[in-house]
Amino acid sequence: MKNASGIEAFKEELSRYKGAKGSVQFPLDQPLPEELIRRILEFRVQANVKKAREKKRKKE
Repeated sequence: MKNASGIEAFKEELSRYKGAKGSVQFPLDQPLPEELIRRILEFRVQANVKKAREKKRKKE
């Protein structure tokens, strides 16, 4: 998968929540799945860092 979004990479774990392309809706009457959110965030940070490095290499 080229540049998989956090949503796509965690599709199975997010399947119990409502959502649309690129978004997730967490129920207001339940605690936020903080660990899942943290893992998605770390995944996206790593992807963005990799993308920035590749872009920098192309300029050189």
